[in-house]
Amino acid sequence: MLTLKQLRDNKEEAIRRLEKKGVDAAPIIDRIEELDDRRKALQNELDGCLAEQNAAAKQIGVLMGKGEKEAAEAKKQEVAALKVRSQQLKEESDVVAVELQNEIVKLPNFPADIVPEGRTAEDNVVVKLVENYTDIPG
Repeated sequence: MLTLKQLRDNKEEAIRRLEKKGVDAAPIIDRIEELDDRRKALQNELDGCLAEQNAAAKQIGVLMGKGEKEAAEAKKQEVAALKVRSQQLKEESDVVAVELQNEIVKLPNFPADIVPEGRTAEDNVVVKLVENYTDIPG
């Protein structure tokens, strides 16, 4: 199976090599890049949300220590909202990751460099032809 790194690092070569097998990989690779970018953006947003959640949770303890219960309750509500948002981002990220994997598996492996271009067996090059077959002792 091809990897995301192979497709991202050398997109043009991937397209060229897959054309050898008769596969129009450009639109699939474009979709893969789009999904990967979305997955990364969701992960960054999730990381930021979790960092805010942790910072707000620490502030709750400080506020409670100072006796500022109303402010602490407001922070608790903020943390609860951040938890909901984090869960939404995680679920969306999981869906995008599955879509990304489904797109990647649509592409066949790269053919070897010695493989001739073509779509059917008639396009193959005969390397060796054996005319006499021997009986295999049974």
